[in-house]
Amino acid sequence: MSEFSANVVTPTTKREAVTHLCSERGVSERRAFKALQFDRSSVRYKSIRGDDADIHEAMRRLLMSVGGLAIGVFTSW
Repeated sequence: MSEFSANVVTPTTKREAVTHLCSERGVSERRAFKALQFDRSSVRYKSIRGDDADIHEAMRRLLMSVGGLAIGVFTSW
């Protein structure tokens, strides 16, 4: 099991791994999380964050108006 859990990274793939273990082996969700060494709270977390695209665009326009993208962090938006 530890080989499998080392390759699973995102919460979505962790959820899928737990679901697979529960359906294929008939174990409870709690036991599946424990067997795969996943924290139940981190997998169950649902983000309620909104879309910040308009704020990112405003910051990009502001940076362009003052001489370009001198700060490389903002180029990825």
